[in-house]
Amino acid sequence: MAVVANLIKRTRRDFDAYSDLLTDSEKILSHNKVTGFSVNFPIAKTCRPSKVCANRCYFAKGGSSWPDSLKKQLRLFNSTKADPLGTGDRLVGEIKRKFKKLTFIRWNGGGDLFPESVKMLHHCAKELPTLPFWVVTRIPEHASLVEELPNIFVHFSLDGKSLDRLKKYQDISKKSQNYFFSYQCDKNEMPPTENLKGVSVVFFDGYKPKGEIDWMENDVVCPLNTRSDIFSAVRVVVIVSHC
Repeated sequence: MAVVANLIKRTRRDFDAYSDLLTDSEKILSHNKVTGFSVNFPIAKTCRPSKVCANRCYFAKGGSSWPDSLKKQLRLFNSTKADPLGTGDRLVGEIKRKFKKLTFIRWNGGGDLFPESVKMLHHCAKELPTLPFWVVTRIPEHASLVEELPNIFVHFSLDGKSLDRLKKYQDISKKSQNYFFSYQCDKNEMPPTENLKGVSVVFFDGYKPKGEIDWMENDVVCPLNTRSDIFSAVRVVVIVSHC
């Protein structure tokens, strides 16, 4: 069974009625070596995975899929749905108190956009105008709601099974032109050139190319794919993704 399908099934079985909100002292930001500091929402409540995403998603396994992590994601989801601006104020306060030296935030280290999270995103970005927000999404109609703000960058993620979403997002009426496309390779995939039209960054499965990549433009290949230590490359990825 696909890792995402398994996680969704387990989340719905064990936590479908879970309605707790964030506790008063609970932090919103999470951190790992791939995403850096991130805002994470539950896959089961927000994602529309393609076949590739459903099988390869890193966030659907490991620590982020454990019960305590799932419940924190659900508490953030519930709080955002109930009060997006108030939850945004909590995040802004958390950053100002604890994380003043942050260089960026990844929005959706796990999960995807929904209308209330877009409202929360706008509020936080306006309150923290010098902090870049790197917004990862696969949902055209929600991505189209993101406003044109100088510190919000929409990272629309594609793969070989979801290329129709590229055209849908390009054709839909959008509030921002500050976006780019990435391409996630399936296991053992070496993408054909036609799949990479309009793509700014390519991620190989497990960050390990399955063949020669000399034919690709250097600035398209994610630095994570060419380094033995992915932690040292995370900052570079964000810089490349913002270009």
